[in-house]
Amino acid sequence: MKKILDIAAVILLLSLPLTGEELHPAHRIFELGIDVQAGASNSYFAVKDFLVKDLVIDLRKIADEMPSEGLLLNAYVSAPGTFMNLNLPNGMHFGISNGIEGNANINIGKGMFEFLGYGNSGNSTITVDGSATADVFSYYTLTAGLKLKNNIQITVSPSLVIPLVHAETTSLTASFSNPEDGSIMATAVADGTVYSFTDMSDFSSNSNSYEEAFTRNALASAGFDLGATAEMPVFSFLQTGAYIRLPFVPGHLKYTTSGKASLKYTADNMSDLVNGNAVTTTDITDIQYGTANYAISRPLRFGTEAAFRPFGNWFTISGLTGAGIKYPYTDKYKWYPEYSIGMNAVVLKYLGLTVSSSYLSEIFIQEVNIMINCRVLEINTAVLFQSADFVYSFRGAGAGARISVCAGY
Repeated sequence: MKKILDIAAVILLLSLPLTGEELHPAHRIFELGIDVQAGASNSYFAVKDFLVKDLVIDLRKIADEMPSEGLLLNAYVSAPGTFMNLNLPNGMHFGISNGIEGNANINIGKGMFEFLGYGNSGNSTITVDGSATADVFSYYTLTAGLKLKNNIQITVSPSLVIPLVHAETTSLTASFSNPEDGSIMATAVADGTVYSFTDMSDFSSNSNSYEEAFTRNALASAGFDLGATAEMPVFSFLQTGAYIRLPFVPGHLKYTTSGKASLKYTADNMSDLVNGNAVTTTDITDIQYGTANYAISRPLRFGTEAAFRPFGNWFTISGLTGAGIKYPYTDKYKWYPEYSIGMNAVVLKYLGLTVSSSYLSEIFIQEVNIMINCRVLEINTAVLFQSADFVYSFRGAGAGARISVCAGY
């Protein structure tokens, strides 16, 4: 009889609905899944402007409208992001996840567009500055959470973070000359350094594979982050919380590859340059391999969140406000605000729609997400419209996508 009662208790426990009194309610007791996201954008040019029958490029209009900081280009990827979670009805949570995340940013000075729009007087030469950076990290995260008195939920998430690559330009210049004969010469020169967790000369000689290099050098480069969240219900329909991701120990990249890359365009006139009929010459020189001890961390993030459910758990208005600090604890640190506001509706627990507007990691993102959830299997697919400029994030200056698939019960 006792065994029968024990089995009945387990069945009752598994049949209980998972709590909705959380900022991000769990949909399963146990789940295993993968989450992949990628996107790219710029701060001015919209795809729809080029999808016309008769394309006309007004260079002077571009020069006049280009913001003072010039053109910003960015791209990011997070893949593959695998995760496993155990969410008990009593509020206890355990999870593990891992993945690779990377981003790249390029800035092209406004002077280039002013030259294309208005040229320059006589045979003088103008010079335009720019910059480029890129970071790639691998991470492994453990998560544990529990519910205290008054339904206060505490979660901690320590992460082992392995920086793989940091690239930056020490100088990026472009020079333009427009002599009286109408010819054009454009030259771009970049001096840059790639900091890496392994010696890149190994790959140039094909003596080691990526897997071998990662196994050999990863732990020696690793750093440590600690994430934490605290949630508390204010009313039955309003949940609030705070979050932080604090880099405690930076990772270290111990190898460098430096060099100079040059790109030269020559054309008989401006029309040939714009139409792609210029003569192109590229060259990479002065490649040198060395060692370093470059300390780097993922951005520090902190802020507050809230979930407003005036009609029950099927409809949620969510909000987030916070800040991030890129390259914390270094003289290159850069802080930026973050926010997100969205609405989520779920019909019969099987079909969900989320729309949101965010500014995260210095990118404005307008997102539409569709969820199909039959408890044992959930699929989330999202389309993102994005840009470093808020207005152009609505105009198709960039796009991204995310897909998440998880299974369990």
